[in-house]
Amino acid sequence: MGPLEIVLLAILGGVAFSIGLWLLVTGLLRMMARMSKRLNADTGMLLRESPWGSGSVNGVRARGCLRVAEYERGWIVRISKIFGDGKLWLPKSGASISQPQDGGFFSPKYRTMVCGEDRVRLFGSLADFVAESPSVEAR
Repeated sequence: MGPLEIVLLAILGGVAFSIGLWLLVTGLLRMMARMSKRLNADTGMLLRESPWGSGSVNGVRARGCLRVAEYERGWIVRISKIFGDGKLWLPKSGASISQPQDGGFFSPKYRTMVCGEDRVRLFGSLADFVAESPSVEAR
């Protein structure tokens, strides 16, 4: 085996290791956020979907890679596919949305969605998106 083959194997091994590490980390973060790849929920019809934005799901922060979809019976909070493609179902029957909160000096305003043990904090445009739902009374 010549030096060129050794260098190519080292590069290929480094790429394979990096991909494996990325999959491990995104899976771990998805698990910490209590998100899953598949949902077994009766969502009803899709009403609207937000643009990508920032927030935190059960303490796991996501910048610019969260999207909220409103369905007849609840919301799906989804993280981008590149970051693990996690989804969290929040039924409207058990969810509450806070009044807008000031995020402080460097943070935008936010709203918190709470459903059972799940807590989703949505910043900026995502907070506005959820507040625009006619089916939710802000508390």
